[in-house]
Amino acid sequence: AKIETAQRRMITGANLAPNWPASAQRWVDYLGAGIRAPGRALMTADEFFKAVAYRRELNSLATRRALEMTENGHSTDDIAEAMDDIFTGRDTGIATQSEEFAQVATFTNPVEGALGKLGAAVQGTLIGRMLFPFFKTPVNIFKAAADRSPYGFVRAIAAAKDPIKRDILIARASLGTATMAYAAYEYMNGNITGTGPSDYVMRNQLESIGWKKWSFVFVKEGVENPRWLQ
Repeated sequence: AKIETAQRRMITGANLAPNWPASAQRWVDYLGAGIRAPGRALMTADEFFKAVAYRRELNSLATRRALEMTENGHSTDDIAEAMDDIFTGRDTGIATQSEEFAQVATFTNPVEGALGKLGAAVQGTLIGRMLFPFFKTPVNIFKAAADRSPYGFVRAIAAAKDPIKRDILIARASLGTATMAYAAYEYMNGNITGTGPSDYVMRNQLESIGWKKWSFVFVKEGVENPRWLQ
């Protein structure tokens, strides 16, 4: 996050030009506010979706806890007390799990291992921060994509000791792999277009008969599929 990087003074009239007239300083204040607006919007969106993900995981963990207590024969009062502890934050274990899930859901969780150390080393330099202003988010998005590929089944096998994590990984891998297989099948059958030919004349010829890039193709009976026209 921006607040984790090296601190810089805000662009304000008082900071940039303390000897300027008040009217000129006011315009510098507006300039500084405009420059900070995108970063504030980014952080606001990040915090909003973190809050949504936190609450979602909190409710999931509370439901699991209630079901476990019911199966183990706990009384209604005990279950109600446990739920009160969860939703008021007194159950620090569940609160921590929910916070970690909120980071995962927004791709801001720390990158561990050798890759994390490499990222920290790169971003620890001025040039590194300029070339790679974002590191955790792209890496975590790539890892999330990998979990939704056949590789996710490998991770699920490795997580066999944690049934909840295993089931989540299987669900992600199943949905992602099925989606990729369906897209590949439709493309091979000519029902999905790609970027199309780079040749200008050929592209114009395709577009003249209704071809569009990155689209689904619905072909009338007896009409040749434009996907296969040479």
